[in-house]
Amino acid sequence: LRYSSLSGGQQINDWRGGGMQGAVHEGVFNCFSKWFGGSGPGTECFASPFNSTISRFFSAFPSPDIDGHFGSHGDFFHLSSESGFLRPGWYELNPPFSPAVMSKMANRIGELIEVQCKQNLDVTFIVVIPTVRSILSENGLSVDKSEAKKKKKKKHKHEVKNSKEKPNNANLMSAVHHAASQSFRQLIKSPYCKSHIILLAREHGYIEGGQHLRPTKFKESQYSTSVIVLKSESWKSIEDMESFERDLRKAFASLHTKEVEQRKQISKF
Repeated sequence: LRYSSLSGGQQINDWRGGGMQGAVHEGVFNCFSKWFGGSGPGTECFASPFNSTISRFFSAFPSPDIDGHFGSHGDFFHLSSESGFLRPGWYELNPPFSPAVMSKMANRIGELIEVQCKQNLDVTFIVVIPTVRSILSENGLSVDKSEAKKKKKKKHKHEVKNSKEKPNNANLMSAVHHAASQSFRQLIKSPYCKSHIILLAREHGYIEGGQHLRPTKFKESQYSTSVIVLKSESWKSIEDMESFERDLRKAFASLHTKEVEQRKQISKF
């Protein structure tokens, strides 16, 4: 019920809920383990007992808590989790897509990696978050199709209402995008940032957080995603960095269409 409340309670009565708990595919974790597992075991920093993929994970509630009985090491931001990061290894971070949470996460990563580097620990933080619009524009990439459709629809509604929409709405959205952009740029401008890979909308996908209530497990991403790699050490070579990107794109490919087709085939029998 606590995780349902974080999604507005939708998971109880509506199968469309669970977006806040979307997770990356198991194949993506295998890719991370292949490239970064040599330094130590992996850890999910934003997971839950419902959607954790690897055995070591942090969840939304500080330890000790009910989640702890299901393997959680506590809250990523809580002081009680400090000791969990004083070890070499790789850390996957796919937080709730809230500007406040992402800003707090960016600061937390900066603090942790500084401490880890002082102790000569070989660590890698892999951040999976939506690509902010300004970054898409700067890289010559078009705005996501779904976002473009929403803008067109909003423009039409605005014309029909004859400019009756509250001006504060536009100011609020502008503030949200600005806040998201700040934490995003904080990550990609960090001296520890070694890679920034953009996965375009509809070219990759996630595991649905509400999979236990839905007929399908996977979903196609409607927005572009950035995978930001922060490492205590540089890539061994440009070839390694390029090979990692190829593996990542292949691993992140959406499995939603394949799953739907499989269900159609089964339903025929």
